[in-house]
Amino acid sequence: MAGLIDPDVLSQFDVTFDYARTRIIFERNKNNGRRDSYERAGIWMGQDKDGKHFTVVDVIAGGPGAAAGVKPGDQILAIDGKNTASLILPDVREPIRREGVGDKLTLLLESEGKQRTAVITLKDVV
Repeated sequence: MAGLIDPDVLSQFDVTFDYARTRIIFERNKNNGRRDSYERAGIWMGQDKDGKHFTVVDVIAGGPGAAAGVKPGDQILAIDGKNTASLILPDVREPIRREGVGDKLTLLLESEGKQRTAVITLKDVV
């Protein structure tokens, strides 16, 4: 069986590679049992090849992004006032996962040549 282990799952364990015995040891740590915070904004972003902005790839139906009016295909020009041309997508995703429920995320969006602002109230999406 092959698969990926989510970083939220791995963060709940201290991992030891025992090469001599060809095994991996997972020991529970202080984060064990913490709820997975997969995506509190309810949107999936991709970084365009030009690196100047992000694009909304998908929006979770009924999630925080959908409630704020974010739609697939929207271009994200700024996040919390920071121009996306100066941001790297993995560095953006992680804080969104870790921000608290109820915190706000402000996006400057563009679609069909018009700009608008969307304020997303973060919550756990299950």
